Amino acid sequence: MINKDLAKKITIALFLGACSTVSLYYFEKYFLAFLSAVEKELPVVEYVTFDFFLVGIGLFCISILMLGTYETILKKPPNTLFHKTLLYFLAGSFVFALVEPIIARYSVDYFLSKKGYSLCLDEKVYLVGGVPTYYYSKDQSLCESGQFDE
Repeated sequence: MINKDLAKKITIALFLGACSTVSLYYFEKYFLAFLSAVEKELPVVEYVTFDFFLVGIGLFCISILMLGTYETILKKPPNTLFHKTLLYFLAGSFVFALVEPIIARYSVDYFLSKKGYSLCLDEKVYLVGGVPTYYYSKDQSLCESGQFDE
């Protein structure tokens, strides 16, 4: 019979592994769809800030998983250089999760403006499920009509 403490550690490790995998998978899926829409020159391109937040969440979960594995399962002393590197990775991934959607917002804006897209209704941010969503279009009439699903 497995002891309860080990079962708890394994459950947490599985949860963090699943969280990081799902986050990175959905980011990759969204990012490839975004690039495909730009490549196909669709009339409207959607940028959802939360989808770029998923990269930071995935890296943060991976860093917690690595640090937890190092400290609790492998029972290594916390004063090694590798442990300090893991702590820096943990802090860096947390900061990255907060800052990356902001950086990506302006990078996407610059990238799409070079491709001929302009931001629809710059003064209004659309909230889809409480998440800021920006629409870019090559045709201003689509922006004015508010029909972004074409």
